[in-house]
Amino acid sequence: MSRRCTALFHETVDIGGLAADLYLPRGPVDAGVVFLHGGGFVGGSRGQFGPLCRRLSGGGPVACLSLDYRLAPAHPFPAPVQDAVSAFRWLGRRTGLGPGRLFLAGGSPGGCIAALAVLAGEAQLARWGVPAGARPRQAMLLNGICDLPGFYENNPCERARVDGFLAGRPGGLREADPSAYRPAGRRLLLLHGTADTVVTPAQCRAFADGLRRAGSRVDTVWFYGKPHAWFNLPGQFAPVAAEMGEYLRQALKE
Repeated sequence: MSRRCTALFHETVDIGGLAADLYLPRGPVDAGVVFLHGGGFVGGSRGQFGPLCRRLSGGGPVACLSLDYRLAPAHPFPAPVQDAVSAFRWLGRRTGLGPGRLFLAGGSPGGCIAALAVLAGEAQLARWGVPAGARPRQAMLLNGICDLPGFYENNPCERARVDGFLAGRPGGLREADPSAYRPAGRRLLLLHGTADTVVTPAQCRAFADGLRRAGSRVDTVWFYGKPHAWFNLPGQFAPVAAEMGEYLRQALKE
């Protein structure tokens, strides 16, 4: 994967009725990333990751797609997982890249959705209404909610949002929990702040350890002293883009 800087092409696209921003380098494309925004499962928009997409696509041969996935409570779980996989497949068709060169990425609840799409088995995805076809096996999570029951317990102010996301689904808190799925053969990058009190570092470590024991590869980058959603602060997208860019370069070499 080349490190040269390239000019940037941007357009807003429609993916099955969902708006998304597509960022492309002017030159060859070697990798693609679908970004899923934060917002507590009930809010947020694709614009959150616009600056990060511009840095990644403008700094190398990476196509980035930032998606407005469907939001709870109007569209509860598993609708966002369906949207994530649909966008993943759309980006593959648009760029001609195979699944091994495509990644999901998400922040906080977007990270939860990305992790579910990557970690759940084929039968589970089918139960969630995801049609058979190419599926993601690699993800990059920015303080992603990786332990949904723990998040629910530790953050009383977020419970109404999670309840809206699950919409009374029996057993939903466990079914929509990324840590409930521990397959082999997946690859994840976890970018996490050591001062995060919303998704705690202990939850992140336990999630990573469980997947490693199952036979998946998990790399963790700690941002020391950073709180939850630190990457939204001024000047913070640059170091995140640098870590992601290097991770993509190394992943595609292997």
